[in-house]
Amino acid sequence: MQRHKDDPRILFWDLYNEPANTLFQKEYHFKLLKKVFAWARTIDPSQPITTGIYLPDMEINPFLIENSDIITFHCYANPEYTEQQTLKMLQYGRPVICTEWMLRTQNSTIKAIMPRFKELHVGSIIWGLVNGKTQTHLPWGHRPEDLPYTGVWQCDIFRGDFTPYDPTEIDLIRQLTQ
Repeated sequence: MQRHKDDPRILFWDLYNEPANTLFQKEYHFKLLKKVFAWARTIDPSQPITTGIYLPDMEINPFLIENSDIITFHCYANPEYTEQQTLKMLQYGRPVICTEWMLRTQNSTIKAIMPRFKELHVGSIIWGLVNGKTQTHLPWGHRPEDLPYTGVWQCDIFRGDFTPYDPTEIDLIRQLTQ
């Protein structure tokens, strides 16, 4: 962060991924999260700092809201729930970015969600992009012995050869980002 604190290519610093998404040692993660924010503030980057609000965990959310320059969150849900959570994030009066979303099997799709993000002026980052090493096309809990997988992709919008999983998604992204 010190080296790139004024780099215009950096949009924001997401300091800690899902600190409350753990069954173990929540107190440890919260203590470390507080230190991470303190360290980042001593560097004083020109870009905003944030950590995504993990919606179910109410203990940590007030700290994240108070200490994040922009509001970020993850939401892998249907359009109705996603909109509900997005509107909650907008109430803080800061820029909002959904930094992880899209779960096609739950109708969290580019077609169902992205137009509403645009209407609400909310940024979004899809967790998977190109199918490959991280295998984010596979549903959570999928087992390697169940390959080949032939169901609906969870995330990823391009195959490994860079052809679209669904060309209509790419067309809509182009339309919404012009």
